[in-house]
Amino acid sequence: MLNLLLRFVFLALGLQGSAYTIPGIMAPDFLGLLQVSVILWLANETLGRLIKFLAFIPIFLSLGCLTWFINGAIFLWVGQMADQWGLGFRVDGFTSACLGALMTSVVSGLLGWIFIRPKKPKRPDQEILPPE
Repeated sequence: MLNLLLRFVFLALGLQGSAYTIPGIMAPDFLGLLQVSVILWLANETLGRLIKFLAFIPIFLSLGCLTWFINGAIFLWVGQMADQWGLGFRVDGFTSACLGALMTSVVSGLLGWIFIRPKKPKRPDQEILPPE
């Protein structure tokens, strides 16, 4: 449970970083970003996986580059939903969305890699323990 909460915080930090560096992305306070991070996580886990499954062959033929545009489209859609719901997060355009999705995934991925790495077992017969 703590890992999931940390992932939401890291995703919110990635959203904050993309709002500071990429023109066309406006972000609210950190509590609003936590709400947007939950929406973005849900959209990526459900809609993102479904679209990537259905677009497997074009993704394969483009050597995975199509996933960047799919992530950008989901980022833009979540930005429009958050703006309509009054959360204060707004994305103005597909280019900003693609760059924001890239920046958010890099920042949250690096923070997750640094702070939430599971311990590897010393022997194959041992189970993996959650981080302490």
